[in-house]
Amino acid sequence: MEYINEWTEVGQLGRALVAIALGSSFVATIAFAKRWERLGRWAFWTHAVALLGTIGIIFLLFATHRYEFQYIWKHLNNLMPMRFILSAFWGGQEGGFLLWMFWNMVLAAVVLLGKESRWKMPVMAWLSGIMLFLSSMLLGVYFGDFLLGLDPFLLLRDAPENLGLPWTRQPDYLSAFPLFQDGKGLNPLLQNYWMTIHPPTLFLGFAATTVPFAYAMAGLFDREDRSWMRPALRWSFFGVGILGTGILMGGAWAYEALSFGGFWAWDPVENASLVPWLTLVAGAHLLLINRNRKEPTALFSTYYLPIITYLLVVYSTFLTKSGILGDTSVHSFVDSGILPQLLAFLLTYTALAHAALLPNRQGFFALLGLWGLMFWVMWKGYPAEGVLVGLAGSGVAAAWAFRKGFEKRDEEESLASREFWMFAGAMLLVVSALHITFQTSIPVINHFLAPFAGLFERWGEAWDSDFLRRLAAHDFAPGTDLDATYHRIQVPLAVLISVLMGSTQWLSYRGAGNQKPLVLKRLRLSLLATLVVGLVLLGVYGVSRMSVPLTLLLLSTAFAVFANLQYIWAFLRGKWDAMGASVAHVGFGLLLFGAVLSTSQKDIISQNQIGDIRSLSEELDNREDLLMMQGDTLSMGPYFVHYARKYTEGIHVKFDMEYFERADRLYRTGDVVYFDGMVFEALEDHVASANFEDDIESRWRFLPMPNKRQAEVVAPWESGIPGPKLFTLSPRIQLNEQMGNAPEPDTRHGLFQDLYTHIKWGRVTPLETDEEGWLGGRKQSLVVGDSMLIGGTLLTLDSLRSVPVQERPDRGLLDKDLALAACITLSGKSGKAVHQPLYIVRDSLLIPDLYEATDWGLKFRVDQFSPETETLEMTIWEHASVKKDFVVMQAAIFPLINVLWVGCILMALGTFMAVRSRWKRDARVRH
Repeated sequence: MEYINEWTEVGQLGRALVAIALGSSFVATIAFAKRWERLGRWAFWTHAVALLGTIGIIFLLFATHRYEFQYIWKHLNNLMPMRFILSAFWGGQEGGFLLWMFWNMVLAAVVLLGKESRWKMPVMAWLSGIMLFLSSMLLGVYFGDFLLGLDPFLLLRDAPENLGLPWTRQPDYLSAFPLFQDGKGLNPLLQNYWMTIHPPTLFLGFAATTVPFAYAMAGLFDREDRSWMRPALRWSFFGVGILGTGILMGGAWAYEALSFGGFWAWDPVENASLVPWLTLVAGAHLLLINRNRKEPTALFSTYYLPIITYLLVVYSTFLTKSGILGDTSVHSFVDSGILPQLLAFLLTYTALAHAALLPNRQGFFALLGLWGLMFWVMWKGYPAEGVLVGLAGSGVAAAWAFRKGFEKRDEEESLASREFWMFAGAMLLVVSALHITFQTSIPVINHFLAPFAGLFERWGEAWDSDFLRRLAAHDFAPGTDLDATYHRIQVPLAVLISVLMGSTQWLSYRGAGNQKPLVLKRLRLSLLATLVVGLVLLGVYGVSRMSVPLTLLLLSTAFAVFANLQYIWAFLRGKWDAMGASVAHVGFGLLLFGAVLSTSQKDIISQNQIGDIRSLSEELDNREDLLMMQGDTLSMGPYFVHYARKYTEGIHVKFDMEYFERADRLYRTGDVVYFDGMVFEALEDHVASANFEDDIESRWRFLPMPNKRQAEVVAPWESGIPGPKLFTLSPRIQLNEQMGNAPEPDTRHGLFQDLYTHIKWGRVTPLETDEEGWLGGRKQSLVVGDSMLIGGTLLTLDSLRSVPVQERPDRGLLDKDLALAACITLSGKSGKAVHQPLYIVRDSLLIPDLYEATDWGLKFRVDQFSPETETLEMTIWEHASVKKDFVVMQAAIFPLINVLWVGCILMALGTFMAVRSRWKRDARVRH
């Protein structure tokens, strides 16, 4: 069949380019490994051209809205602004792999064009091998039921889920069906400028880890020559800067675009990017120690950390792209069928890396043989058992290499040396990474436990062990209590790392003499400044809000900042090439300080004041969420907020919230107010305190029986009144019919604090009414004393009473009827009124009594009454003419969060200063 208006030729060209990229990377790997430089260069540049051509074709398909291709249809639609075409490109797995391949190619080209000749060929062999594996991820070829890669040029009609559907046999399906004239569109959360720059930066960071990995692997095959450490060092710090910047951009995106109210949530995908950064930082510092030493220290770790960093990057790719985290992370992809291939990618490089750790050929090939057995066991249908065999072999290889595979120094490093404490700091980072990896890997652990469930169950029953029964159930889940799950371990580690970060640079290399008195003397100023910061924090926030662990962390990070600033002032003034590390340490300290302070002292200022909003949704909380009717002005923290208007702008429904300064509320003698259902009279002129309880004893008199004048002038007590208008925030809801609407916050950025707001509930669709304008009935259970908000009216069930005989004729009741009146008070801006709908039982039959409160635009019907619990089941209707729009919003103040962002900038700047310095220094050595 010949289909109409399909660009099949373009798709075929794209597939051909992918195949060329795969084949040329294979040739490049072999050529560079054999040191056939000319052939290797030719193959590499062929790969580069094919890759760029593939990317160019996909951008062409996006730009021309070619919805016959599944990847375009899934990530683009006609309404999406074209400025988000980059986000759409890497919004799916295929685009993510292409982005990763692009950066690998760029960095490999830098290595190939560089002047470093000793290690160029073996390093390029490893880099080309990585490009080979990544290219295979885009083949989209089936071998039986096994899918090798994802095809970015797959036609919609060829997708497995569409095979055999009637429309696939219609030549003009693209024009005949509206479904194919528009796409599903990009995930609403990705339609943000941060998602245009965050993913490419993050993937550049992932790609940057491959270069130190390649240098370390090349170095393992020639252990006498450790000159690989010098170029690996600058590439490691480059990776630290880029990957760290990418992670921080992700935090900024979460803060600006997501509605969970923060920048870090210990999400598994967040963790998967953080862990390689931690080990890369640790490895870079060990390279810094050993790059010029004839007698290196911690040599095994110096080789192993760059290797394990790249393996963790591949592991993070496995976690996020295999679908294994689909139930535990909002950021991960669903299972697309390439889990086996991703696992093979991870296991292959794990096998090669650990085999290379063994110093002799016999051990190398023995371990590879063991891994071959592992793959055979997996092929036979025992994947978990096979992986465990391979991992056990790798663990044995790593342990053996640690003990006997690398030379050891005859004497240990001095406790007073800089090297010793840099190594200690690196190991603390590794411990931090191990803990986060374990928590993130719990879903993976469940998969490994599943095949052994029967065995654990039998052992658990035989030995009466609850732990073994839990293993048999294999349903472990990451803890939701972040303090218990993460902070209990990570906070003490961060304290120790911060202390080392502030003090270690004051020690000399090799640790000559007793430096302790000298270091303490030099650091007196930094310690004094840290003490001042601690006293200020306690004075501002109070002892009750400053827990001991977080206080120690704040003090340690402040010490790290002051100590590094003092070091710059004392020794590095004007020495820009030597200042990078200290600037990066200052930035990291400020980052931690700002993160800890802004989150621990976060103040949620929205508290509900009207009804019980939990009736709208169980996810809403009266203590943290505020219901606002359109046109209302309510007190909220240090502000008054006014819900001004709702309007649609493009794909967003925006809610304008006007903020006013809180002005003093002055009460005069004799003023009458009500508070908490009671009436009070002012005893003197005074300015209202923040809480009524602070004034009640000395400034107010309780009125048990207000007179007529007092009843006419009584008004609710207020702690303040709206003053001048300050600003307007417009939190919004992005409309997306295909993927669901997504709330997006709006933030008022200030020098010392941010005010963060987002909509937790808001109506974005027109009301549906019957012909008379009544909205659909709403069922509600009420007991005496309950209140609920209906539009702008507060409904309160005050009491229940039997209808006496004398009232029955007027209510149309028979003498034999059982009748119960529900006494309901309706309150609003227009006043109060009492209405009494009836519950009527006649001859064991329920007689529906539809009661209409005309002036209020409400109708009631009592459907059920339970004498045991005294609970009414009611249906309530509201007329569209009196329906007022309302929203539920949350607002929080983040104090000193700008300290975090300044720290991010300084950390990235300092890291790149260090990279530039290393590059210049290495260039002078080569010349």
